[in-house]
Amino acid sequence: VIQYIDFKNRKLDSARFDHVRWINCNFDKTTTFKDCHFTGLEVIQSKGFGSIQFTNHTSDETADEYLKRLQINEGNKTYTKEDLEADLRALLFKFISKGGIRSQTERHLKSGTIRISPYRDEIINETKKKLLEQHTISGVNETGYNIKKDVRESLQFLATNNVFTGPIKALYEDLKLKLNLN
Repeated sequence: VIQYIDFKNRKLDSARFDHVRWINCNFDKTTTFKDCHFTGLEVIQSKGFGSIQFTNHTSDETADEYLKRLQINEGNKTYTKEDLEADLRALLFKFISKGGIRSQTERHLKSGTIRISPYRDEIINETKKKLLEQHTISGVNETGYNIKKDVRESLQFLATNNVFTGPIKALYEDLKLKLNLN
């Protein structure tokens, strides 16, 4: 955890940040990360992380997607259909386990990289309507969601081949139109 540091007008060089949580820090376009590596990434109540200047940085897929969402939210990048694809994949992969398909809680649907997506609510709400069925989790007062039976084959195909088909592809196409991402 790195917290309460002002990184404006600072240059960080050749550093490695493994699953660092940046909490209440300040960054802007004068902040530079040169030859740094990011594995995992979480930015909480910090300003300007999406404006940082990166030179020769490397990152794992999770950190890369998270950084893209921060850049979009700060107006430094435009949300594209590829970003929608990544958000939808991140949401749907929550339902895939080694043993097959699992249920998820309402709270967990909003976690991970989709948590900071500018279209999080629209994507989750449309997914609930078209691909999920709601149920009560016994023993706790929380709502759960399962993949509908007629969607399971498409989800398994996605897990195996990383390709949208059937109802998942239809949802993606509907969201593309709704979000005006042609």
